[in-house]
Amino acid sequence: MRSYTIKASNVTEQAFGEQVTYKSALVYAAKAVANGILTANDADIYVGRHPTILPELRSAGDPNTPVIFESATGDTFKLTELYVQGTAGDGIVVLFY
Repeated sequence: MRSYTIKASNVTEQAFGEQVTYKSALVYAAKAVANGILTANDADIYVGRHPTILPELRSAGDPNTPVIFESATGDTFKLTELYVQGTAGDGIVVLFY
C-alpha cells in the first residue's frame, strides 16, 4: 500500500517516483488512512495512467469507490505511471499486487 498527497491544486502530478511494478491496483480517493479507515478528500480528483489523460473522476466525500487498473495477462504497470490532479492536501491511497 502506498499513499500520495497532492502538492499543488489543479496541476497534474506524477503520484510516485518508485519503480514498483504491479498487475492490478485499487486507487482510492482519500487523503489519509487511520486504523484501516479512509479519510475522504475535500474536493474531486482525477486519476489516470497518462499525464495528459486523466479519465477517472472520484468525487469528494467518496473514499470507498476505487479506480481499478488491471494489466493484460503477462503485463505489469509501474507506480510511476499513475497521475493525479486535484486540490492540495487531498490525495490517493493505492493497494496493488
